[in-house]
Amino acid sequence: MIIVPFKPEHLRTLALQDSQAWMGPKLKIEYGESLVKAGQCFTALDGDKILACAGVMDMWEGRVLAWALISGDCKKNFVRIFKAIKRFVDSHPADRIEATVDVNFDEGHRLMKLLGFEYEGLARKYLPDGRDVSMYARVK
Repeated sequence: MIIVPFKPEHLRTLALQDSQAWMGPKLKIEYGESLVKAGQCFTALDGDKILACAGVMDMWEGRVLAWALISGDCKKNFVRIFKAIKRFVDSHPADRIEATVDVNFDEGHRLMKLLGFEYEGLARKYLPDGRDVSMYARVK
């Protein structure tokens, strides 16, 4: 597995995990371009297979919103993906890094805690389909 700069075309072949499958139709090149413009981001590759794309969206100086799109076929590389995300989060200069997790996605909640994020509350009807999310933040 290697880490490379994110490119919008990486979204074309990313086979999302079941918990993120609802995002599939939204993963168009224009969306990828907006992610590049919004802040730092990277892709984890195994050969030519996209395992994960992740990054942050700059909200304002000192505050970013973290995002990650993860393949359903990344289990053998997940520890390495986790370490890449952790290095990214640990080295990011923002004083506040926020993230959201679908309230029903247990693995996502565990990941947030392992990355050092703290639960801040429930955001109702946050997702485009009206589902609720849990809000997390990591504050320096």
